[in-house]
Amino acid sequence: MPLKGDPEKANTCYNRKLKKMQNYKKLIFNIICLITLCLFPSSIFPAIEYNSGQAGKTVAPQNTTDVGVLSFSLQALLTQESISQVSILNTGGQVKFGKGINTVKIFNDLNKNGSLEDSDIEIGAVSFSSINTDPVPIPLTNVDIASGNINYFIVTYDIDSNAVISATTNVFLTSVESSSGSSLDLLTEASITTFNQTVIS
Repeated sequence: MPLKGDPEKANTCYNRKLKKMQNYKKLIFNIICLITLCLFPSSIFPAIEYNSGQAGKTVAPQNTTDVGVLSFSLQALLTQESISQVSILNTGGQVKFGKGINTVKIFNDLNKNGSLEDSDIEIGAVSFSSINTDPVPIPLTNVDIASGNINYFIVTYDIDSNAVISATTNVFLTSVESSSGSSLDLLTEASITTFNQTVIS
């Protein structure tokens, strides 16, 4: 039988108390995580996902409107998401936003086929009065994606009559934001499905 004041017995009691305290801390941590997940799910998991895109080359005549230059889709992962804006970056030496490209628009591709048709709905647009080489945020309206569903979109250009023939310009989808605060940074992705190339004819 251990004697009173036995160091071994004191050490055993200390270890038990320490283990019990650690278990309490784990329990509190798990409760906090559970509450956070229930109240703010998008802070733990991404709420929207870039689902797919169509890369390739588009031939765009001068002085034309609503030329489809990129199609893509987004999926809501946890709950219904309202997409508030997307950002588009254009690169090119002779043709760029404000120089050969007057307006960029976003359409809801209702037929999900990547081609602009009369049934597709315009949900956002930005026009240019001067050259812009930065990513351009395009506010969107009425873009609700139900939980688990995928919505399809088309990016179009209005091409100026003075756009340089045979010039090449690239369009990149750089970011997506929802009204819940969720966002996707696509500029850091190397995926070719986030951009398309346009040649003026």
